[in-house]
Amino acid sequence: MIKNANKLADTVTPVKRKTPEMEALLGVGYGGMTVASAKQIIKERDANPMAHPYEVYQDAKAFLQAYETEGVAVSTRAGWRRTKV
Repeated sequence: MIKNANKLADTVTPVKRKTPEMEALLGVGYGGMTVASAKQIIKERDANPMAHPYEVYQDAKAFLQAYETEGVAVSTRAGWRRTKV
């Protein structure tokens, strides 16, 4: 852990959607894919289904959906905590 961090906000910063940071983080999980390559794969696959395997096409669609999505708060209440062990 970082010794000088007083709170979680000092160590963790959110990654905003549609930024180079988000693209880089998603690229790690999707085998080095970029926004441009994902759009190209989708365009080529829509024109010719033999251009790319179905799995690559699905990965490209998932990459773009993750890249363009917005964070949604499920609940703003604090979670349940056990008072006694």
